[in-house]
Amino acid sequence: MKKAVNVETSNFDATLKEQILAVKSAGFQGVFFDWSDSDEFANNVNFAKEIGLEIASIHAPFDHVCDMWNEEKPEIFHKLIKCINDCGKLNIKTLVCHVYIGFDTLARVTDIGIKNFSLLIDEAEKYDLNLAFENTEGVECLYGIKKYLSNRKNCGFCIDTGHELCYNAGYDLLKDFGDKLFFLHINDNMGVTGDRVFWTDDSHIIPFKHGKVNWQRFTDNLKRLNWDGWISLELCVKNKPEKHTHDDLIGVSYEEFYKMAFEAAKRIEGTVND
Repeated sequence: MKKAVNVETSNFDATLKEQILAVKSAGFQGVFFDWSDSDEFANNVNFAKEIGLEIASIHAPFDHVCDMWNEEKPEIFHKLIKCINDCGKLNIKTLVCHVYIGFDTLARVTDIGIKNFSLLIDEAEKYDLNLAFENTEGVECLYGIKKYLSNRKNCGFCIDTGHELCYNAGYDLLKDFGDKLFFLHINDNMGVTGDRVFWTDDSHIIPFKHGKVNWQRFTDNLKRLNWDGWISLELCVKNKPEKHTHDDLIGVSYEEFYKMAFEAAKRIEGTVND
């Protein structure tokens, strides 16, 4: 299986291109990062391809994505259309999209929302671009996408192992979404550590370190699904506010970090292949 990892400027005092080079040097075959409405986005995509990396996926913007369920073609809708068009023109194969964001509002599936997301799928189909809808808080909306839109060829899912633990009560989402699995965000955390579900627990720890994800269950699921897609890690290197999950990485260079990530990816691949 091919292995990929994310890069982002907030992780290190290094450009995306410098990190992309380190990803290649560590042994990964693919990389992924966030879309941005700038020339720099296309430059980074093309740079990764030029040095022999595949773009395993791109992450779509998600601020105000809850408006998709409440308004017809809200501002975020038009931003997502632009993102889809940019990715399509660059021959990206998979775009990871949130369907919900927020911890203080009630997730509710609506006809308006299904229509908005259906229109996104229409646009993606023009480029044969897969939309991989990700589990986050408000997983009820993800089930709405599954119920009403997963029959569409380009509509599938991205399961984030860390979100599953700290946002979705540790429920085994691959049981419900594995039949249309397009991508994975593999990472770990400590579960819910406070008195409520909150974003600061989404720590994105390297697998097999000190988090609480059930990796045996996860790799058993990948075996059951005969998964042959990307082993794709989505990781952070810094602590979230008032957390200490990444104290062990203080002072680690980005070159060292991606080597550590690659070893974890190889371990997952080896367990799946056992």
